[in-house]
Amino acid sequence: MPGVQMYRGDYGRARESFQHSLEINPEQSNTAAFVAYTFLLQGDPASALPMSRRSTVELFQLQVAALADHDLGHAPEARQHLDEAISKHATDGAYQIAQVYALWGDKDRAFQWLERAYQQHDGGFTVVEFDPLVKSLRPDPRFAALVKKLKQN
Repeated sequence: MPGVQMYRGDYGRARESFQHSLEINPEQSNTAAFVAYTFLLQGDPASALPMSRRSTVELFQLQVAALADHDLGHAPEARQHLDEAISKHATDGAYQIAQVYALWGDKDRAFQWLERAYQQHDGGFTVVEFDPLVKSLRPDPRFAALVKKLKQN
């Protein structure tokens, strides 16, 4: 349910649900990242940054840190986090890398990584149509083409 809340834009309720889930099981792999996403989507990167450290998966730690540091104006640190994510997780984190580029406003790189995620059968790709982290890409004709390709397979 919290994922649906987030995808519908109800970030506060989604965050409450995700946090409750973390109270029950603090070792969940990506739930801390989803809490951080809600902070980022509401313009609170300072609250998102500590959540990056709570994820049990390095990819999510790096992704959230890149997004939060970017929004906080810490461009070198943000770039370092993204570069590390790319060097370590290009084969298993293409969708998360695309999300970073989308939120950074680099549509061309975001689409390159989305295509890569598609080719790699990345599980994150299954929510691309609803994902608020890639919302900025939806008006671009490449987005409709990608979704069409996804639905054909």
